[in-house]
Amino acid sequence: VALGADVPFCVRGGRARVTGVGETIEPLAFEPRRFVLLLPPMRVSTAAVYRAWDERAPGLVAGGDHDAGNDLEDAAVAVAPRLAAWRDALVDVTGRRPRLAGSGSTWFIEGDPSEMGLGGREFLDLDGERAALRAVGTTAAFPDGCAS
Repeated sequence: VALGADVPFCVRGGRARVTGVGETIEPLAFEPRRFVLLLPPMRVSTAAVYRAWDERAPGLVAGGDHDAGNDLEDAAVAVAPRLAAWRDALVDVTGRRPRLAGSGSTWFIEGDPSEMGLGGREFLDLDGERAALRAVGTTAAFPDGCAS
């Protein structure tokens, strides 16, 4: 936890409910799931997103966009407005509302690329920029709880 709130979970892996500041990990049963990730060519400052969340910039409310599924999305978009353009481009291509992973900048949609009309598509272009599209799946936790 001293290295980062997500480190204990990332070391353990698998599916879990994480509480506290990341130190309490309750393992959950494995579920095979597929996702498509959109990796925009930009970075978002985690510290700036949490500052925006803490300060509740104009337009930000607790709970934010209830369709987003991530309370940090409004703060992340306030810090990096270009995120919204990438989100909307993914909606245009898939017809589905993506969710922001953490404080950004990755967007994700649950499902298989073929279900979304993405087929073998590897990139999404927007205003002269290119973002990678990646199909990924869940993995089970390491049996010994260590990612070695």
